[in-house]
Amino acid sequence: MTRDIGESLWRDLLDRWFPACVSAEGGFHQNFDRAWNALTDGTRSLVFQARMTWLAATVAAGGDDAFRRYARHGVAALGRMVHPESGALQWESDRFSRPCGRYAKQFHAYGQAFAIFGFAAAARALSSEAVLDAAQRVFAYLDDYHHDHDNGGYFEVTNLAGRRVLWGSWRLKHDAIGTRFGLKSQNTHIHLLEAFTELFRIWPDGRLGRRIEELLALFQNQLRQEPGRRFSFVWPDWRPMPGAGSFGHDVELAHLLLGAAEALGRRHDPQLLPYARELVDRAIDEAWDEAGGWFDPTAQAPALTEPAKTWWVQAEGLASLAVLHQATREPRYLGLLQRQWDWIAKRQIDPLHGGWFESVAADGRAIGSDAKGTMWKDGYHEGRALLMAVRCLGEGACAQR
Repeated sequence: MTRDIGESLWRDLLDRWFPACVSAEGGFHQNFDRAWNALTDGTRSLVFQARMTWLAATVAAGGDDAFRRYARHGVAALGRMVHPESGALQWESDRFSRPCGRYAKQFHAYGQAFAIFGFAAAARALSSEAVLDAAQRVFAYLDDYHHDHDNGGYFEVTNLAGRRVLWGSWRLKHDAIGTRFGLKSQNTHIHLLEAFTELFRIWPDGRLGRRIEELLALFQNQLRQEPGRRFSFVWPDWRPMPGAGSFGHDVELAHLLLGAAEALGRRHDPQLLPYARELVDRAIDEAWDEAGGWFDPTAQAPALTEPAKTWWVQAEGLASLAVLHQATREPRYLGLLQRQWDWIAKRQIDPLHGGWFESVAADGRAIGSDAKGTMWKDGYHEGRALLMAVRCLGEGACAQR
C-alpha cells in the first residue's frame, strides 16, 4: 500500500499539477478541465496560491530542485498580494496584482492562515530568513487585529483600516468562506491551528506557542459538542449556533490536533490522542461506507441530489486513519486505511487523466463537476494526505521520485 500511495502522489497529483499550474504571468493557474487543459483564469485566489506554495515547498524540502523553483514562484505570487500598509494579504487579485472581487476591502483570518502556512513551509524549504519574516509579519497582523483578547480565538474578518467586521449588508451577509458576519467558525480556527503549527516548527516563539495552546483548549472545550462532534459556528463569546457540522472537518481536526501536540513536544498528550480518536471513531460510526470512504452531506456540492463522496473528505480521512494507525498500532485503523485507499485508487482518482474527481457517487460514478482545478480545488488536501500516509506507514523514500 505504501508504495502505491507514493507512486500515486507523483503520477496522479504532482506530475499533473506541476509545471502545468506554474503561470508565466505569475502565480499558479487555478482552472483546469478534466483533461488538465487550462481554462480562462483571470484572477489569483490567496487560498489557492498559498496552498500550492505549501505543496511545492513541502516537496522541495525533500531535496527536489524543480520544486524549490516552484516554491520561490509561489512566494513571489504571495508577495504581490501583500497590502502595502497593513502587511496582510488580499483575498483575491487580478493578473496585475490589483485587489478584485467582492471581498477586496476585507482581510479574512482564513486567508491569512494559509498565507502563514505557505510562507512557513517555503521558509523551511528555501532556508530563507526573508520568507520567514513574511510569515511572522502576517502572524503579527492576525494577533494584533483579529485575536479576541477577551474570549480567546480569532475574529474572522477585518477591513482595510484594521477594524473588525461584525455586520454584513443587505447584499453581503456572509464572508468569503460562507460564515455569517459576526460569528466565529471552526473552519477558520482549524486552519489557524494548522498554520501556527507549521510556523512554530521553524520559529518556536513564546507567543505563538501560547496561541497554539489556546486553540487546542478551545477545540477541547468551547467548540466541543457531543462526543465526537464540534460546533461549526459560535458567537464571539463561544455561545454555540445550532446546526450540523462536517464529518470531513472532524476527521481533519483529528490529525491536526496530533500534529500540533507533536510540535509542542506533547506527542503523548493523555487528552489529545483520546479526543482525536473520538472524532474519527464517531465519523466511522455515522459517515463511513463499508465500500471505503466517507459520506458528508454538508461537504458535498449542493446541486448533487444523491449521496456522494467529496474528494477533500476522503483525503482528510486517509490522513487521520494513517496518523491514528501510527499512534495506536491498532489493526482496525490500518484495515480502514487500506479500504479508504482502495476506494480512492479505484474510484476517486481519474483513471484516464489522473487527478482526483471532486464527487463520486456510492456506486463509483463520478458526478457533478469534473474540473481538476478551481479556486477551491487545488492539490493541498490530497497532497498533504498522501505525504502523511507515506510518512506514517514508515517508508518515506516512497514520497520521492
